[in-house]
Amino acid sequence: MKPTVLIYETESSLRKVMAASLEQLGLATLQAADAEAAQRHMKRSAPDLFVLELDHPGGENGRLIDAYRRECGSGAVVLTTTERPGEMWRSRYRPEAVVYKPFDVRYLCSKVRGLIDDTVQTKPSRVSEGVMDDSNDR
Repeated sequence: MKPTVLIYETESSLRKVMAASLEQLGLATLQAADAEAAQRHMKRSAPDLFVLELDHPGGENGRLIDAYRRECGSGAVVLTTTERPGEMWRSRYRPEAVVYKPFDVRYLCSKVRGLIDDTVQTKPSRVSEGVMDDSNDR
């Protein structure tokens, strides 16, 4: 089974580019445009890694990251953000990596690949190979 990455990004074009790039690395992706879709994917598939934007409109990052860690047991969290000053959010969310927007998708891929290599050895994935998109194309 391929390692699986859950991508929660509200911007459809960026989400699709990230998914396509990660799939080229041999990873399966799950896509979510809202918090509810992200939670459904967590419960069904227990992804190996969770990539989400810190700056999304719902402001539900803490709840989603807590749910991911609770549902999936282990795995890594990568936050994408434009926020730089006053980074107190790092201690709240405890991400394994932060990627600042705008970013080169190759940089994101290298971060994800490194974390997947470390994470997958300790956590089996429950999703079958392929892509699931629960994004409602927002």
